[in-house]
Amino acid sequence: MTTDPYRRTVKDVMSKDVVAARADDTVHEALVLMDENRVTALPVVDFRGRCVGILSATDVLELTRELEEE
Repeated sequence: MTTDPYRRTVKDVMSKDVVAARADDTVHEALVLMDENRVTALPVVDFRGRCVGILSATDVLELTRELEEE
């Protein structure tokens, strides 16, 4: 394995114990998962376990900005 971080492969640095939110979870439930697992983004899976998107802390922040504007 190379010591140059720009030459390492994604599989060498990715998280392998992935925590995911379900598409029908609430935003609050997803935030709790993020907090408990100290992550800033979660893959979102459907009822079959397939990834259908990503929920990031930035997405949630944008949601709060939209609420403030209303």
